[in-house]
Amino acid sequence: MSQTVDLNQVEPSDDSPNPNPKPYDNWGRILSTTNSGHVSYDALQSELNIRSRNGLTMQASHVWAKNLGDVGGDAPTLFNPEVIYGTPVANRFDLVANRGNMAGTRRNRFLLSAVYDLPVGRNRKFMAHANRAADLILGQWSISTVSLWQTGPYLTPTTSSSYDPGNLNLSYRGAFQRPDCIGNPNLGNPGTGSLFNLGAFRPIPAGPVGNCGVGILEGPGTSTIAAGLSKSFSLTERVRLRFEGTFTNILNHPNFAPPPTNVTSSSFGIVQSTQSAENSGNRTGQLSLRLDF
Repeated sequence: MSQTVDLNQVEPSDDSPNPNPKPYDNWGRILSTTNSGHVSYDALQSELNIRSRNGLTMQASHVWAKNLGDVGGDAPTLFNPEVIYGTPVANRFDLVANRGNMAGTRRNRFLLSAVYDLPVGRNRKFMAHANRAADLILGQWSISTVSLWQTGPYLTPTTSSSYDPGNLNLSYRGAFQRPDCIGNPNLGNPGTGSLFNLGAFRPIPAGPVGNCGVGILEGPGTSTIAAGLSKSFSLTERVRLRFEGTFTNILNHPNFAPPPTNVTSSSFGIVQSTQSAENSGNRTGQLSLRLDF
């Protein structure tokens, strides 16, 4: 995995101006990208598959994972794409300090996909000899679902780039400074409505570099159920009409997006929006008719 560092960065110092000279005095930034990043992924995956048993076809899976790495920079948000220059880092002299929970990997993720043919109608358990009218109304229905439950993404606390006690030249490098951790950050702050404990941080680090780790905060999880209802009608021997209604997030459960993580912001830890990926947004529905011949 790639790491991008500034070879012309001086060692951090809490003396201003920094007494450490630049390695190459006549140059500004000298970006160097090497395959020096490390990632370790461990997981336990469980699956249950049922194939057409009494009308039920189902696949359920659960993943319990731990993914640690130092390739996301000082405050990773998602899996980093392969680019010409990787994510810049604030302090090239201590890359191991950026090792932590990878933002894109959830600790727990459960996914259920299922289709169930209701046992009502001709050639089924109930009303097997129903007349055409009864079967047309009550028989041959199927229900389906794609349901997801997962824990939240791992987030990293940051502080204002104006706080640069180590003379890291953060704004110039496009990097982030992390604050000092002085308590448990994941205890909610009911008085402010924050998901995190603002009192667990010292925004201005006491030393050249903040000691808070990467991925120490956990954002909101996701819980969503998509469901469908369908039925096929035999119009003639070779022509069938299929009706289907599908709904995403059928319970309209609110799934909140990760909140701001800058500890110097008044909105730190306060949810401001909702998720939209993986059918987690507002409930939507659609009806369709399909003619098969």
